[in-house]
Amino acid sequence: MRAILMVRVFGLACGLIVASFGAKADDCDAVKSADFAQAKLPYAGTTITTIPGTPALRSEVVFTGTKMYFQIGTEWHSTPYTAQQTIDKVTDMWKQAVRTCHKAGNEAVNGEPVTVFAVHTEFQGAPSDSRVWVSNRSGLALKTEAQMQGGTTAILTYRYDNIQAPPGAH
Repeated sequence: MRAILMVRVFGLACGLIVASFGAKADDCDAVKSADFAQAKLPYAGTTITTIPGTPALRSEVVFTGTKMYFQIGTEWHSTPYTAQQTIDKVTDMWKQAVRTCHKAGNEAVNGEPVTVFAVHTEFQGAPSDSRVWVSNRSGLALKTEAQMQGGTTAILTYRYDNIQAPPGAH
């Protein structure tokens, strides 16, 4: 049961990454650019998902450019996954979702100056609201927080340095 929930959380995390693409406003261009830039680089992400009535779940994902590694429980798994696949999914979501974005302020993530964007998304009848922290230096997303229907929340943090396959991944 926990493995199924972790797979769902992983799918949610991937959906959130893709969902932050494609907004249709000038302020959304920065969010979309950050996501496309991320798709072209190796990166690691940590997601903390809270579903009402259940304990928070932590999941990890690592994209190396040719594979995606994801953790279920304590075990790492992998699947072939390219930047082009991410770009293709993002492009499809961009065509299907309606988004509005606006700058919500300036902050710092781990000491790095960022611009925070508030994003409202309507996708297949499901609304969500998120905030995306985009680095002023690199233009990459460093953090995303999302509120979905039913009260589910997800906080994703990203890193781009020293990205390697996790030890023991298969």
